[in-house]
Amino acid sequence: MFPDHPILVSDEKVQVELNKWYYEPDNNIQIYKFTEETLPKNYFLHQIVAGYCELPHMDFSSLTEEECKRIGWIDVEGLFMDKITSQYPKKHIHNAKLWFKEGFQKSQKLNQKKFTEEDMKNAFLKGMYHFSTCMKKLPVDPKTVINSADEFLLFIQQSETFEVEIETETLWLNERFGGTWQPFPDSKAAEKRYEPKIINNSIKILKVL
Repeated sequence: MFPDHPILVSDEKVQVELNKWYYEPDNNIQIYKFTEETLPKNYFLHQIVAGYCELPHMDFSSLTEEECKRIGWIDVEGLFMDKITSQYPKKHIHNAKLWFKEGFQKSQKLNQKKFTEEDMKNAFLKGMYHFSTCMKKLPVDPKTVINSADEFLLFIQQSETFEVEIETETLWLNERFGGTWQPFPDSKAAEKRYEPKIINNSIKILKVL
């Protein structure tokens, strides 16, 4: 499965657990969620932290305009606010913002034509035969064309990766609460770790590294 939208993943591989999403950035981008029947032992993958299915969203509001351009993200609400004037009736701004966002997203979908693997291979095949006819060369071997198409499909499926800094919170292993991770320690020697801070079901991206 190839993600068609940004996802936030852990920078290091972690041991897989039940009912969590994981990511494998190989030639055929794969996303996994394991059940009791499929959970492997001692298997490590990058965990998806946000931006996929029921996971939290990503909040890009702290990024600079330059960082937004770098990662290809557009602040739709910010774009709307830049376009309205002081004469625009305030009581209509909320609904207008929703309509603007809906229209923007619908426009993006209309411009994102999806092609199947068969479409791509047929395009390669017809293109190569057209080239051989125009250049008066020998007929092209279909197997060669299909191999070239396969290589191209793998190339365009390579995900673009950015290292980012996110907002985190400190959690302590609290024995008084059954050995669970809490936002406060039960002793000075309590083990601690850092977790993404989730507010309103979103994780804030602080900057692009």
